[in-house]
Amino acid sequence: MVARVGHPIGMGSPALASERDRDAALRLLHGAYAEGRLELDDLEARCARAQAARTQTDLAVALRGVPRRRLQRFGAAVDRFDRTALKAHGASVVVLNGSLIGVWELTGGGPFWPALALVPTGALLAWHGASSWLVRRFVRRGR
Repeated sequence: MVARVGHPIGMGSPALASERDRDAALRLLHGAYAEGRLELDDLEARCARAQAARTQTDLAVALRGVPRRRLQRFGAAVDRFDRTALKAHGASVVVLNGSLIGVWELTGGGPFWPALALVPTGALLAWHGASSWLVRRFVRRGR
């Protein structure tokens, strides 16, 4: 038994396609036609199949053999890199500030001097998180 795209073995029915998914598929098909990768009759058949698609599997069949645009691939790569960088940034902020608070505790408390690092690193992490959200929003809009 072979698993189909969007329908892994033992996972139930395939995921339903949204209107946004169908629109993205149509944009991709029209882009491929504009690049000369599809003939007009093939474009029309694939567009009809994409518009009638009920599941992600149906959309995958309509898009079979159509390469993603270079800009979309680049945007997805930027998104993956940014997510990884945000995770690393968050982990380093937690480790640094946790260590400073631990040293503060071990030295007997007193004025809370770790705040000198906690506030700016927290602000930078918040800024990175907000800019990361904007990158993901931009990348998803292009799909």
